[in-house]
Amino acid sequence: MKLFILLFTILCITVATVSADEKCGICKASVKSIKDSKELAYMKDLTTEQIENIVNKHVKKNCSAPSICNKLIKSLIEIADQLDDDLDATPAQLCQFVYHC
Repeated sequence: MKLFILLFTILCITVATVSADEKCGICKASVKSIKDSKELAYMKDLTTEQIENIVNKHVKKNCSAPSICNKLIKSLIEIADQLDDDLDATPAQLCQFVYHC
């Protein structure tokens, strides 16, 4: 019984770590895609709906898990002004705000 509990605990820790790593990877790939596209370069000229569509499009290219994708889309829309291609922040730095990668 103790062995089962130990193995179950190790499995849970491993799954949680993989999930966190996956989330960070998806976030970084999505942010890089948004920045590289330069679609948010002139945010002041974009409507809220256009910004949401741009973020949505790039996240869905890199994400296939709906629960992760939806949270990431919401979080990236909240920091959209920081996704401007002119800023020096790297995808890893920006994903620290979302997933503490």
